[in-house]
Amino acid sequence: MLRLARAPRHRGRPPRAAALRARRGLILAGLLLVALPCTAHGGPSDGAEDAVARFHTRRAEAVAPLRRAIERHPLVAEALRTLLAEAHLAAGDADAARAAAEKVIAADPRWAHRAAYIAARAALATDCKAAIAHLEAARLDPPWVREAPRLALLSAAHARCGDAETAAGIDRALAVRHPDSPEGEAAAGRVELDLADHLKRAEGFERARDYPSAARLLERLAEGPAGDEARFRLGKLHLDRIRDDFVRAESLFAAVARGGGEHAEEAGYLIPVTRGRRGDIVGALRGYAAYLAAHPRGAHAEDARFFSAFLQYEHGRYADAAKAFARLRDGGKWRSAAEWYHAWCLYLAGRPADAVPLFDAIARRAPGSTAARQAAYWAARSLEATAPERAAERRRALVEQRAHDWYGLLIRRRHPGEHPPIPALPAATASKPIVPPAFMGRAVEIQALADAGLPDFARRALAAISDELRRADAWDAEAALAAEVGDPERVYRATAIRHRDTLRGPPGAEHAEIWRRAHPRAWIPLVEQAARGTDVEPPLVWSFIRKESAFDPDAVSPAHAVGLMQLLPRTARAILDARGQSARPLPDLFEPAANIDLGTWYIDALQQRFGGQLPLVAAAYNAGPSSLVGWFRGRRVAPVDLFVDTIPFRETREYVKLLVATRVLYGLVHGGEDLDAAAADLPVELDLTVRPGVDF
Repeated sequence: MLRLARAPRHRGRPPRAAALRARRGLILAGLLLVALPCTAHGGPSDGAEDAVARFHTRRAEAVAPLRRAIERHPLVAEALRTLLAEAHLAAGDADAARAAAEKVIAADPRWAHRAAYIAARAALATDCKAAIAHLEAARLDPPWVREAPRLALLSAAHARCGDAETAAGIDRALAVRHPDSPEGEAAAGRVELDLADHLKRAEGFERARDYPSAARLLERLAEGPAGDEARFRLGKLHLDRIRDDFVRAESLFAAVARGGGEHAEEAGYLIPVTRGRRGDIVGALRGYAAYLAAHPRGAHAEDARFFSAFLQYEHGRYADAAKAFARLRDGGKWRSAAEWYHAWCLYLAGRPADAVPLFDAIARRAPGSTAARQAAYWAARSLEATAPERAAERRRALVEQRAHDWYGLLIRRRHPGEHPPIPALPAATASKPIVPPAFMGRAVEIQALADAGLPDFARRALAAISDELRRADAWDAEAALAAEVGDPERVYRATAIRHRDTLRGPPGAEHAEIWRRAHPRAWIPLVEQAARGTDVEPPLVWSFIRKESAFDPDAVSPAHAVGLMQLLPRTARAILDARGQSARPLPDLFEPAANIDLGTWYIDALQQRFGGQLPLVAAAYNAGPSSLVGWFRGRRVAPVDLFVDTIPFRETREYVKLLVATRVLYGLVHGGEDLDAAAADLPVELDLTVRPGVDF
């Protein structure tokens, strides 16, 4: 079982100190001159990096090397002292550990949370009150301090001080909030939980993505006094999370609806939802009708009407769907969606002339938005047969507005030579963003922390001054420092926010460095190693990472996918099984090496199954291969623009468009290709041949 909570440790983020020193030139040349007086006893990595490496491999033996490094490198002394406190604790010297940690707390608030947790562990045996005080200060500050072990230690400290009531209250909170952790499991055995606690404990399992444990607990509760509540939650768990037994979900909702309790109406609405999920369209339509008959003004009445129309659209009843969507255009929360689907169904029903004014109205309402560009593109497509000159004029306007998004690329691919070329960006040259004088000292410290093998500390030090840098309009300096400390997420985000308008326009040589920072190539050795022996090119891996997590190794999606390439634990498990590694334990998916390795293998497997067609690979990555094959609907070929915009899930539609555009831009920005060459792999027509291959 994968756990989000994990022990503080050195993270495998890029790049290590040696690689950092090889990439000098990103910081103002004078910065290094400022650094020299601050590190008079040698360079920041002279001895410090070796001491840090010893700490990560043989912690108890790192005390003496860390002491020497602290003496030699005052600029990074408190960060090193934090590790020294951990090393003393590992060596069994609690008094020295506490003294070192308390010195850090007094000296540097940036490391105080981590140091306070160390001090509490050191003080627990002899001074429970001091341990409590330190733990109250060591609030959640990931990844330095995890909540579950902090609460367990706090409970133990209160118990040691004789406050059993407070200890029991903490144990109750621990058991409810972190039921999946060893600490939470132990706490549940120490206290008596009531019905409300057990329901919250089920929520805790669900938050931790331990759906089997949540389901088992809810099944037990369904037989007791909280039967309706537990059945309702269990039905939603099957519907939204487990997703492999919609029949069970429907039976649970039916039981809740019959019970007439507080969830009866919503359960009645969810019955047809489950039927639609398993492909019973007739049953779903009947269910929505039954709900509306019983609750014409119910909380979900608008949803029921919209999804009744959507089911007809999904199954090719475009004329009927158009009429149903037209009735929903006058108001309500589905108004905008109904307007689009009304126009779209008219187009698909063979009435493009009737669709054009509706598309135009959508495009006029929010010029430049994604919805407006989609509507304008299909208005142009609707005019191609009857008014080719007007269609060409509209295409030119779309490409002039944005040549490198999904619709701009489609137009260039479908009408080659119609639009002016966009050349490749020039090769990268050494750049030296100006670090404002007020930040120079802190910039030197950040660089020294990175050079000493302390990238987590360096990233935190940069985060501490991020707001100040942005207020000083030093976004480019922030991005350059982030590149130095191996924080591609901050490089990307700082650039994307500060240069949003530039990045909406056509890529040009004058802004080449901005475009490169907006499309980082991070974890290069890991990406190249994972791609070796596959048909996956590294730029495609970076494209997925950029789209999935924005280069944040700790990212967790609402669907509970984790890490750089946003892998679900069950997908990772299936990948290991497919690779013949069933006996191998599931790796920590927050670690870049493991996440990139598994994610790249999965991309390659999807390429093999879907003929290397990037729009299909992207759709399968986001929604799953089985869903994608279902959308083929027996067709052998389909225009790529039509296929993508008829994908049922909005998330997947937009995912495909952004992923393809991102991959094209990596070719333009880093690959020495002009825009048309970079877009050459975007097919105009998709081959929908069903091939064997991965189905998870």
